[in-house]
Amino acid sequence: MPWRLQLLNELPKQEAELLRLRYGIAAGKPLSVSSTARQMGDTRDTARGRERRNNALIRRLSVRFIDHLEA
Repeated sequence: MPWRLQLLNELPKQEAELLRLRYGIAAGKPLSVSSTARQMGDTRDTARGRERRNNALIRRLSVRFIDHLEA
């Protein structure tokens, strides 16, 4: 499994699903923030905030993961 997908699996299920939908990881076609929010039952602003927080968390996790691989 690619390391990026492993990082997604570290997130809570709904948070990972939001990123999968938003960036097209599940279906191959990225969705807009509005479409993602609609599918998740969120407002657009809530989905955007969750996306921002999840991306920041993925960045922090990826740095630790890469450091681990290089050790």
